[in-house]
Amino acid sequence: SQWASAPLSPATDFAQMGEQIKANPEEWAAALKFLQESDLKTIALGRHDLTDKTYANVQEYTSKTENVYEAHRLYIDIQVVISGNENIFVAPLDKATDVTKEYDAKGDCVLFADAADAKAVPADPENWVVLFPNEAHKPGMAVSQPSPIRKVVVKIPVAE
Repeated sequence: SQWASAPLSPATDFAQMGEQIKANPEEWAAALKFLQESDLKTIALGRHDLTDKTYANVQEYTSKTENVYEAHRLYIDIQVVISGNENIFVAPLDKATDVTKEYDAKGDCVLFADAADAKAVPADPENWVVLFPNEAHKPGMAVSQPSPIRKVVVKIPVAE
């Protein structure tokens, strides 16, 4: 697919991604087109609808030394750091512990205090991090010290 040329993180579950692209090709194509053709350094902050179902959130913040884990049921995240660099800690969902906020269908999010077997995945313009519902993730983590980040998170619906 066209995704072969995208700078995906080596931590990506490529088998799961391939199944999702095959099941939902229009949504994935819209996401890739947006990521490759938009001027992500200057695009407005906030939500950008790419299709009826797929959208992007452009954010700016300072990376953190502490955060919680989150997981989604309805959407896959493609987290692309546009400027700066951060670590996203990723763990199997069944290793996430201590729910701090119950699953909320409207926000499609559950929060956890901690997770075992988490790996720090570098996120920067050369490493797009794709996260599936079976992965808990703690984004926005400082690499050495808190620093300014500009990031876009594309949300693609999970194909059943």
